[in-house]
Amino acid sequence: MRQECLDHILVISEAHLRRVLNEYLAYYNARRPHQGLEQQSPIPRLESPTSGRVEKRKVLGGIINDYYRIVFDKIKMELPQFV
Repeated sequence: MRQECLDHILVISEAHLRRVLNEYLAYYNARRPHQGLEQQSPIPRLESPTSGRVEKRKVLGGIINDYYRIVFDKIKMELPQFV
């Protein structure tokens, strides 16, 4: 935890430390792959889609990036208009 999280953040108060630890623990237990669990997390994840666009979610303000795949593309495809 120290190397992945606390070495990169200047903690300014106890309340700030609690917020940082809560966000990191949520990521660590629900999203971060663990080698000892065959790249799964302690809280089992749903099966990831094998196709679709890859999105990025910033954890701890971008110190950690969590990548995931979305099934439905959010981009609205528009046909070109010919004048």
